[in-house]
Amino acid sequence: MPRIHGHSRRAVAGAGVVAACLALVACGGATREPPSQADIATIASSVSDIVYQCQSVAAGFVASPDASTIKRDVNSLLSANDRVESDASFVLGSQSALRRKTTLSKEIALAAHNLQLGNCSPAQAKRLQDEVGH
Repeated sequence: MPRIHGHSRRAVAGAGVVAACLALVACGGATREPPSQADIATIASSVSDIVYQCQSVAAGFVASPDASTIKRDVNSLLSANDRVESDASFVLGSQSALRRKTTLSKEIALAAHNLQLGNCSPAQAKRLQDEVGH
């Protein structure tokens, strides 16, 4: 095998592959995918539960939300944010007038906003905002 400045082509090519892999890792190179139907269902369920609980707190129907459920919902949204394209559009709702086009980033913003209402769960709102950069 011919040498390139004292190194074999295979060694140089291998170094290039390693450098490319390291660059991808350093830049968060994990490719995010559009949300699957399971992702959409999880996102919808998590945001719906957060809105329901926080609106109930804001309206005075309950004194505080179920902290473990809120934490689980926030964890689900953060997990989705690690895997799913945050600006990929998807549709929530059935074929009725309640159907709307949205994105994961919009749903996370909606959840964070509701977590701030009536002091529902500001610590969980901060987790969402800190992790997704909003």
